Amino acid sequence: MGYRIGLGGKPLGMFDESCNTGGQISLPIGLNYIAGKEEHLVELGTGIVPMLFTGTKVYCPDLNEEFFGDEADHYFYVLAGYRYQPIRKKGFTYRIFVSPLFQKGFPMKFWGGVSIGHLF
Repeated sequence: MGYRIGLGGKPLGMFDESCNTGGQISLPIGLNYIAGKEEHLVELGTGIVPMLFTGTKVYCPDLNEEFFGDEADHYFYVLAGYRYQPIRKKGFTYRIFVSPLFQKGFPMKFWGGVSIGHLF
């Protein structure tokens, strides 16, 4: 069992259409479980991403939401993926995962990623 706490952010209206201005600052919090034999591992997790700051909010009824609403104060996620991590605890590590996102009033959004790192 493990946990993650981070800090995230994005400008509003720069990469997508938004009625709101400023930026969003978030605090991702999650739990994860890693299982497997030797260096080949399965990673499962879940979490919440509360918004600490969401810019200046305005009423915009005509905006077609293609992702999530800027006005939401949080969203949830689940995660499933594969992780390669050396047994000797030093060296390169990588993972690939899918992580659907959920926000009240919006359909689930498919998300995922790849990460590469080094264990010291």
